[in-house]
Amino acid sequence: MTVSVADRMIQTPSQLSDVARLALTFIDGGVQCLAWAASATLRYDFPDETALIGGTQQGLHQTRLTWLPTLGVIVSPVKLMTLGADYLRALARVEGGDRSDLSLQQAQTALTAGGLVTQSALKVVPQFLAGLGVGSAPLLQFLNLGEALAMFEFATAPQTSAIGAPIAQEAAAFALQQARAPLEFIDYFQFYQVLATRLTAPLTSPDQRQQAITATMAALLPLCFRFVDCPQVRGLVPPAVVAETVRNWLRQGRQIGFSRVSQAASQVALSTSLTTETGTAIQTLVTSYERSAQAFLLANPTTRGDMAQDGAMCLFPIQTDALQAQLVLAESGDITLQFFRKLNDGTF
Repeated sequence: MTVSVADRMIQTPSQLSDVARLALTFIDGGVQCLAWAASATLRYDFPDETALIGGTQQGLHQTRLTWLPTLGVIVSPVKLMTLGADYLRALARVEGGDRSDLSLQQAQTALTAGGLVTQSALKVVPQFLAGLGVGSAPLLQFLNLGEALAMFEFATAPQTSAIGAPIAQEAAAFALQQARAPLEFIDYFQFYQVLATRLTAPLTSPDQRQQAITATMAALLPLCFRFVDCPQVRGLVPPAVVAETVRNWLRQGRQIGFSRVSQAASQVALSTSLTTETGTAIQTLVTSYERSAQAFLLANPTTRGDMAQDGAMCLFPIQTDALQAQLVLAESGDITLQFFRKLNDGTF
């Protein structure tokens, strides 16, 4: 016997948990690979079933993602494990050829519960970008799954659809000029959009808005450099480890920052009353937001995590009656802040 999980020898898939056994069936060649490995002369040791499933997918296909052709979903098998056995059975029935209305409905329920987005649904992204006039922009032509999902979430958010076409197109043009990566496009779009809606007369023409917002951005971005500090762990770890790491980091007087400077600027704009401040005024605003965020994270440790569809990161939501934040644990082990804001659209 040459396959072990947590020091327990595995001879057949039936010795795995229901979740792991079902997840293995979604990996092309996964069941056959386990049978081969169990009789091979080499030894394969995995610390847990998650490592077995992720390692099998990566080892066979050199990608963490598998393709569910009937449902039209690209997803990490490790993410599938988080859905639970009942939902995995629902997906397996449809992938196995059951096209009954009941099975399709149950599979859709499973996709929705897991927050999984189909390739068909992702078609809204190029349509959205085309509507903004940036559909042919080279920067946005080749999105990986994580970027496509982020763009989908942005495109379908109520706040985005509520933006008037003129401002949306201005924001897209501004974002395309400033961004050097697809996720930065979202950041700069949001930055421009939120400031444009706050500007009042006489800043009413597109040129006046762009000049005012560009000046604010120039004043803000240098202040956001300190927002990119973060702790790091080894890979995707449980919520308790994330909470302890964050607590120890903050107690050293360090910050949980954002993953990129443009995201920090965007979140400051979205979550504060920022308009055209510069100098001491903008420094005071940024410092207040920064201190509030760190105090909130120290007082409210995370307790649960949700793996992203691509299996490359986990999200850790935190919420109280008045405030909410979300931490991100990347595959690299970086723990960063995705957002910190007041509930009910309030600002700091």
